[in-house]
Amino acid sequence: MVMTSLAETRSDQPIYLQIARILENEIARAYRCGDMLPSEMTLAENFGVNRHTLRRAVDELVDAGVVERRRGHGTRVLDPAICYPISPRTRFTESINAQGHSAEVKLIFNRLAAATKGVAEALNLKDGSEVVWIEILRLADRNPFSVCSHFFPLPRFGGLIDVYKGGSLHSFLENEYGLLPKRKVSYISAIMPRTDDAHVLRTPRNRPLLRTKSINIDPLTERPVEYCVTRARSDRCQIEVHP
Repeated sequence: MVMTSLAETRSDQPIYLQIARILENEIARAYRCGDMLPSEMTLAENFGVNRHTLRRAVDELVDAGVVERRRGHGTRVLDPAICYPISPRTRFTESINAQGHSAEVKLIFNRLAAATKGVAEALNLKDGSEVVWIEILRLADRNPFSVCSHFFPLPRFGGLIDVYKGGSLHSFLENEYGLLPKRKVSYISAIMPRTDDAHVLRTPRNRPLLRTKSINIDPLTERPVEYCVTRARSDRCQIEVHP
């Protein structure tokens, strides 16, 4: 690792921030996803600082999603955040593949459930109405990207329980039902992860997720046919909105 001298950085910043910027620039220049940084002891010696200062610098990069610490292995460089466009007919697999990344969708579970108030309102149903609930995990380049809860009204989509086993859900709806849902509205916010989401996404409980609530309609009838709540890793996802 060839590093800029601390003397060449902004002296008005704390030393650990100067080191963090040097490391970030060096990672962008010379490292690829999956590469390991030198040990913190080696980096501390190279910068002429104590390990506490060096660790604070690396903490900055961890919080920014540039690297991740792996217990017993060291510090690994992560991919930059992947752009995920939101448009009337966004498809995860097509969008991710088009950017040169690999996309995969795994089924976590599918079941019948009583609609909560929010689900019922989104689908224009009575509270407690039975709906199909499909939970999926999306991966980009084999790494967890987002977990999604999809809700569909009955009886039209009752068959999803038995026949959908994973893969692009909207491609499945198009092939099996002749339906290509159209996004009506989406609401984006930041939330702290629940324990189960943090586990599936392999993200710390103290790192916020990007949550998108979307109502999708049948373009022919304009009736709600799908309500989706997506929780994406904020360090891996950059949302791009297309009107």
